[in-house]
Amino acid sequence: MDSLLTRQSLDPAFFASLPSPPWLRLEKDTPSGGKFWSCTVQEHGIDLHWGKLNTQGQRLSLAITRCNRGNPIREARSRVFGKLKDGYRLVSSYGPLPDS
Repeated sequence: MDSLLTRQSLDPAFFASLPSPPWLRLEKDTPSGGKFWSCTVQEHGIDLHWGKLNTQGQRLSLAITRCNRGNPIREARSRVFGKLKDGYRLVSSYGPLPDS
């Protein structure tokens, strides 16, 4: 995601140049069958989706005004690292992966 931050700072219109928004999906094993969490980064903010595996789960869109320093990439990066520290693992993604 650091590479996304760099690209965004160099080209404010870079989101429009992407074929689709960057996203990733994390999962975590639990005694009750597991959980998922996903995040899609867009120019206007981030879209979150989470819940128990094999369910529709819940969705939340955060506007750019609610993102860390008004930056959806920074907000997504912070949330991803929090989930990884909580035991989630990356299962699929599109776009650059988070830098550790």
